[in-house]
Amino acid sequence: MIGSQITTGHTGDPPKVGFDGVNYILAWADYGDSGNGNVPVVGQMISVSGALIGSPFLLSQSTKVDQFESICFGKTNFLVTWADKRRGDTGQGNRDIYGRFISPAGVPQGGDFKISGVAGVGSSAAFDGTNFLVVWRDDFNDTDIIGRLISPAGPFVTQEFLIDGNTFHSDNEGTVIFDGARYFVTLGDEVGGNLSNEWDIFGRFVTTAGTVAPDRIPITTAVGSQILPSTAFDGTNYLVAWMDGFGSTNVTTKARFLNSTGAPMSSEFTLSAVQEGKFSLIPSLLFDGRRYLAVVGLAEPVIGGVGDAQFTNGVINGIFVNPLPRGTFPIGITSSNESAFHLAFDGTNYLVGIQGGSAAHDEITAQLFSPTGVLIGARITTGRFGGTPSVAFDGTNYLMVWEDVADNNNRDIYGQFINPSGSLVRAPFAISSAPGNQLLDGFNHLHFDGSNYFVVWRDERNGQLESDIYGQLVTPSGTLLGSEIPIAIETSMQLEPAVGFDGTNFLVAYLVRKAGPTELYNTYGKLVSRSGVPGSAFLISQNPSPRFNPTSLAFDGTNYLVVWARDTDLGPNFPNQAGWDVYGRLVTRFGSVVGNELPIATGPGGQPFATVIFAGNSYLVSWIEDSDGRFNNRFFNRAGMPLTAEFSLFGSQGRTRASFGSFLFDGARLVTVTTLADDDFSNGDVYGLILPPPRIELIGPRSSSQVSLRLNGMPGVPYAIQATENSGSASVVWTTLTTSNALTGTFNYTDNGTAGVARRFYRAVQP
Repeated sequence: MIGSQITTGHTGDPPKVGFDGVNYILAWADYGDSGNGNVPVVGQMISVSGALIGSPFLLSQSTKVDQFESICFGKTNFLVTWADKRRGDTGQGNRDIYGRFISPAGVPQGGDFKISGVAGVGSSAAFDGTNFLVVWRDDFNDTDIIGRLISPAGPFVTQEFLIDGNTFHSDNEGTVIFDGARYFVTLGDEVGGNLSNEWDIFGRFVTTAGTVAPDRIPITTAVGSQILPSTAFDGTNYLVAWMDGFGSTNVTTKARFLNSTGAPMSSEFTLSAVQEGKFSLIPSLLFDGRRYLAVVGLAEPVIGGVGDAQFTNGVINGIFVNPLPRGTFPIGITSSNESAFHLAFDGTNYLVGIQGGSAAHDEITAQLFSPTGVLIGARITTGRFGGTPSVAFDGTNYLMVWEDVADNNNRDIYGQFINPSGSLVRAPFAISSAPGNQLLDGFNHLHFDGSNYFVVWRDERNGQLESDIYGQLVTPSGTLLGSEIPIAIETSMQLEPAVGFDGTNFLVAYLVRKAGPTELYNTYGKLVSRSGVPGSAFLISQNPSPRFNPTSLAFDGTNYLVVWARDTDLGPNFPNQAGWDVYGRLVTRFGSVVGNELPIATGPGGQPFATVIFAGNSYLVSWIEDSDGRFNNRFFNRAGMPLTAEFSLFGSQGRTRASFGSFLFDGARLVTVTTLADDDFSNGDVYGLILPPPRIELIGPRSSSQVSLRLNGMPGVPYAIQATENSGSASVVWTTLTTSNALTGTFNYTDNGTAGVARRFYRAVQP
């Protein structure tokens, strides 16, 4: 918080806030003389430092204000709107929408003017750079949503026009925003009939000329009551939030993302839940250029209150919501709990394995998508159920493997081939159905060596506390090649295996619990030949962890980088709260460690679920930030030294947070699949993101000694600007001029080294 709470000395309805780029205006329906039946709209100027500017002043001429409803700044003046009862309390239809222009200095410009031709209430206003659009609902039948365009100079641009109308009651306030091209209006309809309390929320697009798009967009149609939407736009997507469950004992704030066409970009997720008996009420959204802020009231319901719903002991909470990264596309956003962390590339398209589908939260499914993020075909279903699958490609088909719920007592390892068109190739088949559980810990369970697949898993055939690491070679035709391979068979517990391939042998990394009463885990490795013969185990980690987390590894053509998360919090919270840090170590293709452990991510809080890939020139390590649910990443060179700062792609959205994420490098593009879920891993959605290539453009005229450049890329992703004088040469050398980690994705740079240079070529690259 910045400073103390700012007080005006007045009472009234919950206020609205406008900003003109210099100062704020706080505006409200004032109750100071309400005992005499006088309620005007009052305003107070506030500086950006929080200081009151002058005293409260009248914004309306009217003193018969029923409710103050909106304030919007438009180029030169604010427009304030309210529902007015100056016609008297004549029953249904006794309210009208009025407005007034206010200068940035707080001076009224002209008098009150009536906006609604017929009775209206529940107004909202937005500005498109030329005109205002004011929307409201009719106050006779409470079924129609009306709009009118107004010039900042005062004249009406249009007559009233119908935005949405039907037989359903719409007597809950909606909103209107402008996204840079058109308006988006949100509204509520009592779809269950009058007094049913079955409310849904819909949207309509309106052009700057007042033309209403024909399609009515369903935003939330869940069972129960969804009312009072608020909307904001981040330049790519809309975020709509609303009160959910009003009239029940579980009133929460929910939200969902929509793209610029109104199509869902997420399932509904909870922004604010009931807390200590306090309901979550009346959300308001704002986007600040980086992230959304949701402001939500929390209050206790007054049992037996008369008339409208009454609440007491209220507090105001703020919730930051991270936008979806530019270019994000939804892969799995059904009402089922879905998760994914592994994908493969067939040279044209990608396949991601998904846990979750229409049949159940653990249905084994998959989805194809193109390099432009377009989903190809319907969701692929296997008819099986189990854990989140892994995927690899053999040049002809994909193989998807998972831990299968064969019965209620045991999990087995199963596989399913899928061709590049998305058709199942033969039936699902068992890879291991040994006694006890066979479990796919971690992320890197599967690798194709050019001839065969190698699958590794944790095996509990000897008991949970003496789990072992097993593997199985599988041919591209689905034949199990030889017997199951005992990779790590000890009297202690082995778990969290990951597998990679160096062109000659596989490397399997895994954790081993040390003997003794204290729970400590070390990271080990073992080479396995292409024919399935294991070598000797060797220790990779130098420091044990009191808890376990997955391992991951990648090969750069010379060495492997093995990464894992180690619990370093042995303080007063242990063993109740983990303090995960990510460490790594280089391993040669011959099974020798190189140097010491490398600190990868050791910031405050926890960094679990680390994965690593080799992205052509450098390693990319990813992990989850436990403190705030971000999907964080960092590039490292072949020696394991950082090339860039950490950067985030997906962040938290209320209770929703990044749960798992990993990258694939297809030889040209970096592609990620990330699961966003509630903090208890429920209500998961699966997203894809193909990092766009950066672009360099010249800005401004070139002088004799300098060139001004602008780099446009993915916000938060680091890039290097490089230059050369001989791009057509076979021995071209690119020189790095600067590196950028611009949060907005745009970075300006001036090259001051062009004096005497006839020509220079520029490019932007990821490390």
